[in-house]
Amino acid sequence: MGQVVVCQWCGTHYDVVVKEPIHICPVCGRSTGALETMVLKRRYITGPLFPYSIGSLALGTAGRVYLIPIDIPWPVTIDRIIYQVGTTSAGNVRVGIYREGPTADSPTGGVLVVESASVAQSTANYLQLATVADTVLTPGQYFVGIQGDDVTGTLQKSSTGVGAAAFTYDRAGGYGAFTNPCPTASAGVNVPYFALRVKEDLPGGDEILIV
Repeated sequence: MGQVVVCQWCGTHYDVVVKEPIHICPVCGRSTGALETMVLKRRYITGPLFPYSIGSLALGTAGRVYLIPIDIPWPVTIDRIIYQVGTTSAGNVRVGIYREGPTADSPTGGVLVVESASVAQSTANYLQLATVADTVLTPGQYFVGIQGDDVTGTLQKSSTGVGAAAFTYDRAGGYGAFTNPCPTASAGVNVPYFALRVKEDLPGGDEILIV
């Protein structure tokens, strides 16, 4: 059975026929290892901007929403939005998903598809799975967002920055339900790590290696 490898350094997806102890990414040339311990069924979709190097981002102003694009290649039903808590866990967060807005590659004006309830941040440096209502996403581009109510809470993000790939807006009135539709969002360089969990294996029945 074939497998799809996702490089943790540059986010490239590539096929492998044989699972080896070490693989070399064909794009960035960096090596990965210990694949045997990191095999997951294909039930997760990550954003195209998987961090090049991990840093910790303070959520800052209460109600500041951080957004990154995520592409959905097939119709899927999702039930969780996943992000990684940073080095400090504090306060509460909400996560949500917008459709792409009228302007390509921008969330501004996009309709809110689903959002979670307010949940306390989990353990520092751990992934947190926020429950959302079962939601069907049709193929296209979406923007996954997060906001917090405690300025000391953190999340993991790219520490190198990619420019014009991530967006932010400050919610009127501070922390609360996501504004619908998405208000004017400014391009930025803070790229949080997000993934979506789908309720069924993705097409193809292969395994995905997060390496």
